[in-house]
Amino acid sequence: MFTELLTIIALLASPNDRPVEPPPSIVEDQHFCCDTTDDGKGQGGGEGCVTIPKSHVDSCSAVLYCKGNWRKQDGTVTCY
Repeated sequence: MFTELLTIIALLASPNDRPVEPPPSIVEDQHFCCDTTDDGKGQGGGEGCVTIPKSHVDSCSAVLYCKGNWRKQDGTVTCY
C-alpha cells in the first residue's frame, strides 16, 4: 500500500517536469490584427495578435498577413 501511494505521488508530481511542446504550425493563409509587427525577410511576426477575416483589415492599425504556414502562441504569431 505504501509503495502504491508513493507511485501515485510520483506520477502526480512529474507532469510539470515534462517539456512543453510548441503548438503545431497551421497551413493556411491568415490575416492578423496585431499590437506590433516585425516584417522579417521571408518570416514576419507580430505580438498581441488576433485572427481576423480579410474584410476587417481596414479596422486595424497593424495587420500581419501569413501566407501558408504560421504559428500562434499566447498572442505571438510567427509566419514561416
